[in-house]
Amino acid sequence: MPKPKPKPTFSTIFILLILSLSSSPQIHSFTFPGDIAALRALKSAVKPSTIPATSCLATWNFSAADPCAVPRVTHFTCAVTCDAGRVVQLTLDSQGYAGTLTPHISKLTQLVNFDLGENKFSGEIPSSISFLPNLRTLILGANSFSGSVPPSIANLKSLETLDLSRNSLSGPLPDLNKLALLTRLDLSYNKLTGSIPRLPPNLNESPASELVAVDLSYNKFEGYLPVNFSEYPLLRSLSLSHNRFRGPIPWQYSRKGSPLRRLYLDGNFLNGSPPAGFFSGGDPVFGSLGDNCLQGCPTTSELCSKSQKSASICQQAYGGKQKS
Repeated sequence: MPKPKPKPTFSTIFILLILSLSSSPQIHSFTFPGDIAALRALKSAVKPSTIPATSCLATWNFSAADPCAVPRVTHFTCAVTCDAGRVVQLTLDSQGYAGTLTPHISKLTQLVNFDLGENKFSGEIPSSISFLPNLRTLILGANSFSGSVPPSIANLKSLETLDLSRNSLSGPLPDLNKLALLTRLDLSYNKLTGSIPRLPPNLNESPASELVAVDLSYNKFEGYLPVNFSEYPLLRSLSLSHNRFRGPIPWQYSRKGSPLRRLYLDGNFLNGSPPAGFFSGGDPVFGSLGDNCLQGCPTTSELCSKSQKSASICQQAYGGKQKS
């Protein structure tokens, strides 16, 4: 007579239950649901044919892994950084991703650093990007974004770095006066027009302006050079080259004690004599004042090593008579 099989004990049943749960394909979510929705929307807006098998986006498998779960072995291996279940950094690799930037990016409300640079994103920059109150770094440079710079971008009051360079953005530059913490601004190589509005804030509003570098070169800005660039106590690099600026160079740009060390104003229609302070010794300023309509720019200075525009071009730019 065969011996009866022993009945499973409670501990055996408990162990079997744990093992069955651990082998379940269901994914436990560590990531805030709104963040998952935003990441899904971001990937869905990218053309699948532009996602290489070895890229970061190729590892984004929402049915197989949670974006913030660790360790990351085969899924979400790069691009996403989390803190306490919230996405705080999103840095896509430069793989030539093509598509649009989803407005659902605004769901990543704890995002601090956002970098889609050197890809092929196109379309307009969604105004909803302004709903990222903790954003410090926004890099969308070297893509194919078009349309205007959304005025709502001025609501990103924590922003320190703004790089929208090398796109096809057009229209006037919105007022960025609220970006009091901004240190680096790069809008070069676009199609921006009009005059430059007052940038964050002048010394009367905030003596602790953090601006260090501004690059607005290769656009279609016009009018006179803003004097208030000379008021920023930390501004060391300023490039306004290859625009349509005219009139004299403000003498304040060369004042003694100015922090400016790199100044590029070439490729405009500036006239008159360059400020003598650039050539009177002291801390040198590197850059270029060439390809303008300046008179008396000493060729012994590096700033003037590049020649000026011809007299005929300058006369045409000033309606047949160049003002000195």
